[in-house]
Amino acid sequence: MVIGIITTFLVCLAMFFPFSNSVPLSNFTIQNFGVIHVPYKSGNYTIYQINGVNYIKDSVGNVLYSSASANSIFSFAFSTVKSGGYVLVLNGTFLANGQSIRMRNCQGVTLEFNSGALLTISDNANVPVFTVENCQDCIIKGIKIDGNGAKQNNPFWFANGIDLYQCSNVTVINAYIINCQTYGFITHADGPKPNGIINSTILNSGMNGITLGSSYESVTIGAYAINNTIAYGTGDVGISVYGSYCHVIGNTIHDLTRNGVNTDACWGIAVEQHNTQTTGWNIITDNIIYNCSVGIVLGEHGTRIRENLVARNIIKNCAPYGIVSSGLGYNTITNNTIINEFSTYQGTQIHAAILLGFYTPATVQTSNDTVVNNTIICNLTNRYVEGAIVSHQTKYSKITNNNVTTNINSGVVGIKLESYTNLTLVQQNKVQATTGIYIGTTCYYNRLVQNILTGCSTLIVDRGIGTIYE
Repeated sequence: MVIGIITTFLVCLAMFFPFSNSVPLSNFTIQNFGVIHVPYKSGNYTIYQINGVNYIKDSVGNVLYSSASANSIFSFAFSTVKSGGYVLVLNGTFLANGQSIRMRNCQGVTLEFNSGALLTISDNANVPVFTVENCQDCIIKGIKIDGNGAKQNNPFWFANGIDLYQCSNVTVINAYIINCQTYGFITHADGPKPNGIINSTILNSGMNGITLGSSYESVTIGAYAINNTIAYGTGDVGISVYGSYCHVIGNTIHDLTRNGVNTDACWGIAVEQHNTQTTGWNIITDNIIYNCSVGIVLGEHGTRIRENLVARNIIKNCAPYGIVSSGLGYNTITNNTIINEFSTYQGTQIHAAILLGFYTPATVQTSNDTVVNNTIICNLTNRYVEGAIVSHQTKYSKITNNNVTTNINSGVVGIKLESYTNLTLVQQNKVQATTGIYIGTTCYYNRLVQNILTGCSTLIVDRGIGTIYE
């Protein structure tokens, strides 16, 4: 009797859901978003698009899920893929409709996009196109994003391209991100292992191209931006760092333009201040920066930023400044090349190639900066308004072994100490300028040692107190 009942049940079931290796086990709609065809976890998925409908298939070609909603198709993939799995996006334009496409709670997953795949977002969504949240040990390769920035209406913090939040050891590689109203890429509230972006291109971001950390969350440790290109239309900062021990290496940043979206600093790279914590110890090396306002800024009005390394960068045609150091100081600026071929950038005159202390509040002196072995070239008829290397409100700094070449007929000062620059060592610099070294009236007990001043109409103007010559 029991066997007869079971047999009858199976026959009826087969009438509605026929068993086949090629026909899905079951078809039913969930939440009006899509259709599950073969519901089970898989290690490898492929996402593709046909006639506006998105599909997921497994490694043997079974269609697992389909939906017209890009949010739904990616949600299914990320919620069911196994740890260590692989998701390949083949082709299609995937629209984040009113909310981010989210990659959540994935571990060891590789997400790869073919060149024919694009993520974009609906008008007035005002959220990131792609959010990666609480993921560990994941790789995102080849993602292409159009942020539809012109049709977002909240320019403050949200309309990003890629937003990594509470992630650990997540790397974005070979991304192409354009037209984001706020940030192209941001990683913040990070986990124990650093996150970063490598070999990617970010164009036309309203605020920052890349942001490592935030000013109000836990301090980002060790994030990285390596070998990226940021250009055209980025209005605030190419790469902004709010963390410590971050690496900004081998990037090219150029032609930043004031776009009126929010702030319009047009800085190449900036280490910016956290709201409550002292940060620093960042490595900024081997970057190429040109056609920006300031090439590199260490501390904007900051008193808690210290001990950053700025080395082997090439900075060209940035005005008003090439490199600015402020905050607590203890920064090392070495082996950089700063060249000015034009007298202005977006109407701003060049003021100095290297400036120490300018953005520091009046109550604080930047101290113990080291400026060594840098090359500065400015053969303009127009001159640096302040000087090639300028120290403003600093103490215990070292300006040594730099090579400064300017037009000796332009009225430029090679090295200028002003406004309470005290106890600074100026040693073995090679300077070609109208005035070799200038020391202002409020500067105390600075040391000048074996500097080589050539072609100078005036070698040294010393209005300071207690200057030591050796």
